[in-house]
Amino acid sequence: MWLMPADMVRDPLSERVIQAGSRWAGIASFVVALGAVLLWLLG
Repeated sequence: MWLMPADMVRDPLSERVIQAGSRWAGIASFVVALGAVLLWLLG
């Protein structure tokens, strides 16, 4: 819960789950892209 802004507390649970999921998907895709670039540079 500490990763979310305070105004998200008033949103419905489904909206919070969707927003948290999209945030983690964005972080994961960034990490994957960064790893791919590093592999490309090293390879």
